[in-house]
Amino acid sequence: MNNMADTAMMSLQKGSDTITDFWCSPCQEDFVSTEADFYCEMCRNFYCFTCINLHSHLFKRHGIYGRKEMANWPAANGTVDLIAKCEEHPDKTLKVFCEDHLQLCCNTCVVMTHRQCTKLTLISEYSKTQTSLDFRQLSAKIQKIQTDFRELQQRHIYNLQSVKDSYTDQLQELRNMRKKINAQLDELEKATVKGLDELKTKLNTSLNAAVQTCSKFQAELEKLSEAVHVVENKNKELALMAHIKCTNKIKLYEAFVYEFPAQNNCSISLQPNTEIERFLSKLSGLGNILHINRIITVGTNKVLLYPKRQHNIQDIFEFPNGHTIIAETRDKQLKLLDQTYQELSQCNLSAFPMQMCQVSENEVAAAVDERYGYKVQFISESKGKLVKGRTIELSHGCIGLSYLNNNLYVTSQTALFHYTAAGRIVKKIYEEDTTGDSTKSSMGRCAVHPSGDYIYVISQHKLLTLTKDGQILSTFSDPKLEEPCGICVTPAGQVLVCYYGSNTIIQLDCVGRSKIAALATEKDGVLRPLAICYSKNTNTVIVGQLDCFYILHIKVK
Repeated sequence: MNNMADTAMMSLQKGSDTITDFWCSPCQEDFVSTEADFYCEMCRNFYCFTCINLHSHLFKRHGIYGRKEMANWPAANGTVDLIAKCEEHPDKTLKVFCEDHLQLCCNTCVVMTHRQCTKLTLISEYSKTQTSLDFRQLSAKIQKIQTDFRELQQRHIYNLQSVKDSYTDQLQELRNMRKKINAQLDELEKATVKGLDELKTKLNTSLNAAVQTCSKFQAELEKLSEAVHVVENKNKELALMAHIKCTNKIKLYEAFVYEFPAQNNCSISLQPNTEIERFLSKLSGLGNILHINRIITVGTNKVLLYPKRQHNIQDIFEFPNGHTIIAETRDKQLKLLDQTYQELSQCNLSAFPMQMCQVSENEVAAAVDERYGYKVQFISESKGKLVKGRTIELSHGCIGLSYLNNNLYVTSQTALFHYTAAGRIVKKIYEEDTTGDSTKSSMGRCAVHPSGDYIYVISQHKLLTLTKDGQILSTFSDPKLEEPCGICVTPAGQVLVCYYGSNTIIQLDCVGRSKIAALATEKDGVLRPLAICYSKNTNTVIVGQLDCFYILHIKVK
């Protein structure tokens, strides 16, 4: 083995903990494992510091190599086993090279897997045909991969800590929410108890007054009754006065009894607000738990479009039934495609369609930006045909469009607007500062998070994440990523952005602060991407591109 090969093997050894080091040959004969420090090329044995003295005394002319000269040492047993043993059948040695599959095989591999292969060569014979092996480049690649794995490991370690920290934060958020709910329930309880106390006080006051009045009237009646018996047969004048006074008093007492009758049961009753309990019983928790920052694993596939010609797909969307609708700027049309991307229907528009958004299971809205008017055009699918619906006329540009819960979000070149689905403007959410420089006006497409908490807007080659009130939560840009164009948010809240100028599709965290992963690049078939959408039917990210014969599918899981 040449020096470069030895160096490569040493790099392999340093990169693996599974390779056995060199042991002193004489010590091993005595069943002692002692690390070797020297190698004798003529004896082909290894020696420790103790045994080398006797060897040097007996064989003065033998050339020995210390550890600083390990390039002259043979490969260690662990290295030989690592290379020569079959990974599928560890007890077997690699003997054959399959040129059909470019794989090293043991005899078992040949019998089990490569029986039908036509180019099977003994490794001993095949090695004779390989005159030069570039171990320098191989070693560099191994070291590069080791560096990549260390970085990957560090990212995973960081993510472990991030999961731990975010769990703690969200748990505290949950407890804070519970405290707020408890505080609100406490306030409701206080208000209800206050009402009970006020009613109790009112009833007690009324009943106590009635009791005292009854006692007073009873005492008066008792005295009048005694007086009547005394004057009844004596003085006529006193008898007359007693009769009149008693008659008047009786009317007064009867009126009191009639006006304030004693109820059979006077009590306080609470009628509970069952709406609270009914509402709470419908909830499955205090919030939705989502793995927002999940890294999407990918595999790409190119699906040809028919008729086979170049298409300019400005936007793309898939209906729940599997049909796909594309916005084609070349023809100023929306086109409906079946599951195999055969064209089913067309819908002509008055100008170039920009961004689309789903309004219902079979309806989309398209932003139409034309020179003499701006509008939102609604289009539905009915029995495999595209049917134009109502329009919303706008007083400003119409480039980006997104929909959630009967709310439309529309971007012009300079601002983001909030409309109702019926077309009534609610407010201007956000406006760019273009003071003194109108060329800064470059607001593009938008998307809204399923929770409604975040609105994403492409603006001045950056991605802005806004609150519903227009406050900027974050701004994302990357010097390596140019011209963000299409944006999509999956039902799980993953934010996907395609970069037209860099032929790249990336995933961001839900707040749009940092890149999580690159889903696909030019080597995967991304070429001037304009539009991106997510298919719930096939768990696929679908990409539409400029001047392209195919639609790109990115399989995710």
